[in-house]
Amino acid sequence: MYRANIGNKASFLKVNNFQWNMTTPPKGPTGKYGSYAETDMMSITKFSKSRDEAWALLKAVTSHDAGLELAKQTGNRSSTAGGRPDVYNDPQFLTLPGYPDGVQKTTQQAMNEVEPYRTAVNFRGPELARIIEPTVELLILGKAKPDDAWLKKLGQDAQDVMDKPRA
Repeated sequence: MYRANIGNKASFLKVNNFQWNMTTPPKGPTGKYGSYAETDMMSITKFSKSRDEAWALLKAVTSHDAGLELAKQTGNRSSTAGGRPDVYNDPQFLTLPGYPDGVQKTTQQAMNEVEPYRTAVNFRGPELARIIEPTVELLILGKAKPDDAWLKKLGQDAQDVMDKPRA
């Protein structure tokens, strides 16, 4: 098993003699999948000397057509189609060549059922990730067991970050 975000699937298109597919994670106790958020930002600042041109560029790179073109990327590039639901629901997206049956439908499902993005109220999300990621990595590598002591320590370490003042 390999865990990755939906954009990584393009790198598998050239893999021969190996069958692969994609699935969503199991649902949690509330019946929801949970989500993984990754963002790219573009903006026009008040210092821009070419606001009209910047606005035209921003509209172009966030358009439906741009999303479909992003989804068509192959090789060692992301095939994430951006954040537009209309792209993930487009028949062209669902029938992109080269992917095993069901991969694009699973991608569509993951994007249509995404949970709202939440961030730490003290804006210490990156610091929190630096605490959580290595601890979870120990589980993945089989160097730790998800017992009560592990979970209690992880919870306390995370709470210590959350109790800090705003960054």
